Amino acid sequence: RQWGLIAGLVLVMMLLADPVYDWWVGDRVRVPVGVSLSMAVYVIISCWNSAVFTIVNGTGKIRLQLFVTAGAALLNVPLALLLAKHLRLGIPGVTLATALSLLLCAVVGGIQAKKLVNRTAAGIWSA
Repeated sequence: RQWGLIAGLVLVMMLLADPVYDWWVGDRVRVPVGVSLSMAVYVIISCWNSAVFTIVNGTGKIRLQLFVTAGAALLNVPLALLLAKHLRLGIPGVTLATALSLLLCAVVGGIQAKKLVNRTAAGIWSA
């Protein structure tokens, strides 16, 4: 439930981003909507991962997390280059690449956490 609240607050912040930026830095800096949007996606996924991996880390079953996180890290740079340079998304592409890389961790970690909590984890899920 707390993650849903955080996700909701991030979406509210997206709606209020321009006035908040204006209040914070004035007209000296303009933050493109794509930067705000990609950061919102990143924050939502990152908060989910924090919650999920708190459960996984608390059980000490971190082998799968190690492999998935390493895979996400290896995926991040080529994906950032693809999105930022080749698809011409620029800075939002780099942030979005990180968010998409973390999405892999979110899916696998969510499955593992559920299995651990329900005591149905076996094999790699319980390593």
